[in-house]
Amino acid sequence: MGSGASADHLPEWSWKTSELISRLQGYPGYNDQMQMDYIIHVCDLLHFRAHTPISGPKWAARFADLGGPEGLLQAMTKWKEMEVLVRACLRCLITMGTLSDEVCTSVLELGGLAVLESCREAHLQDDFIVHEAPVLAALLSKQALKLARLRIQEQLAAFKVCGHCKRPLADMQDLTGAQAHHHHHHDLHHSTTAHDKSGFKYKNMGGNLDGIVAGEEDSQVVVEMDAFYGDSEQVDPRREAEKERISTIVGDMMKYPNEEAVQDVGCEAIMALSKSGSEEAVVEGQVVPALVAAANTFPDSRLVQWKAASAASALARMGESVCCELGKRGMVASLMAALRTFPDAEVKQLVIYALSECSTFEINFQRMVHLRLEELLNQVAEQVAKEKHGFSIHIPDRLASRFKRPTQEDEMDSDEEAVDEDEFVVTEKKGNVWDPIKPPKPKFGTVADL
Repeated sequence: MGSGASADHLPEWSWKTSELISRLQGYPGYNDQMQMDYIIHVCDLLHFRAHTPISGPKWAARFADLGGPEGLLQAMTKWKEMEVLVRACLRCLITMGTLSDEVCTSVLELGGLAVLESCREAHLQDDFIVHEAPVLAALLSKQALKLARLRIQEQLAAFKVCGHCKRPLADMQDLTGAQAHHHHHHDLHHSTTAHDKSGFKYKNMGGNLDGIVAGEEDSQVVVEMDAFYGDSEQVDPRREAEKERISTIVGDMMKYPNEEAVQDVGCEAIMALSKSGSEEAVVEGQVVPALVAAANTFPDSRLVQWKAASAASALARMGESVCCELGKRGMVASLMAALRTFPDAEVKQLVIYALSECSTFEINFQRMVHLRLEELLNQVAEQVAKEKHGFSIHIPDRLASRFKRPTQEDEMDSDEEAVDEDEFVVTEKKGNVWDPIKPPKPKFGTVADL
């Protein structure tokens, strides 16, 4: 025990878990030596109790709810030079973390990775700590990835849009609200009249637009339309929420660049936000660099390449600024690399569709020409036709028309059209080639005939 400390303060096997944890963070009358001895004995009791029939995920989760991880981490920080205490805390946290994910979540939220690394560096000569510290770090990393994926999935659900007005359903808290929203737009679709006998009306539009009819001041219409679509100078809470969601998605994708599961769900979330997000939020939120990094990090993953190409195609349709960002940040080059090296024909087809969408911006098309897209498309089409029977590469008309070369017949037709136009101009100047138009004879005679 050391320092002549009495054993009366040590826990007993009969103590409940709540009684054991209640004194972890300190107890009146305990000196440092007594507190360390108490923590070591508690860790041993919890470790052995975890291998009994009373243990389980719920019991370990209760350990986290009662503040067990916090007490152990504080002890490891305060007495990190004490090898025996660090060993006991480390073994207890590994045991509890294996039983329940909530323990790992609590340790992560309290900065457990930094505490673990500092203790490992302080005991490089201790074989147990050097061996077991990576085990706990692996548990925490696994839980961190799971939490990141869950966060992105929550944002993915938040980007779902209404099928009628294409606005996000994030503000709806329950099914009743969603049903009311649906029926509102259903009534709007069937009862709105754009024109009637009294003139143009905004009818059943909801909000401040009720009652606006032709003849009122135009300024009122402009102000209320701006308020309806969020174009006023005031901060729109929906835009702020959208920026926070994008920040969460991009942050987790950048934090775990080498985790395929996180990048996979991240690409899916980007594909969803392109339907309801704004161009400004996508450009400012660094969405495109995160998508490019995911595609470049996993060039051999069918799932990531599939979703990355679909997301790029959806982003390109958002507008010119996002389309320009795709080319400037390297997404066009990444798509070209996937088209050149990825073996799956269906992924190649998706990549071609994405390149077609990106080609609407002229600079992006010039990048494709510089990378010899036309030659690559011909090679891919011939290769797929030979290797995969029953499947052929389809090149969209947008790309095919840009790369189409004029044939000899097209040149002859264009020459003939040019000659006809010149002759028409000359004869118009002469003025004596075409006969003057004669008035038609009356059907029933004239006055002179009578």
